[in-house]
Amino acid sequence: NNGVTLLPELATLEFNAQRRKHLRYFKSPEPVREVSLITRRLVVKRKLTSALEEAILSVIPEKYRKAVKRKIIKI
Repeated sequence: NNGVTLLPELATLEFNAQRRKHLRYFKSPEPVREVSLITRRLVVKRKLTSALEEAILSVIPEKYRKAVKRKIIKI
């Protein structure tokens, strides 16, 4: 009767100490996901996608912005 919920790590950044003590992390290899933004090369869209990229990156902590090669495990 104990439940488990998977949360993205970004969702836990503002947890207080009491809530953090209940967190458990995956052992290596940790699951990861990649987010990509793909558009056609049009001038208008380039400006919009640049603005969107800046807005997204402004709220993501620096440690999550680095591209890291991960081991891919097929399922």
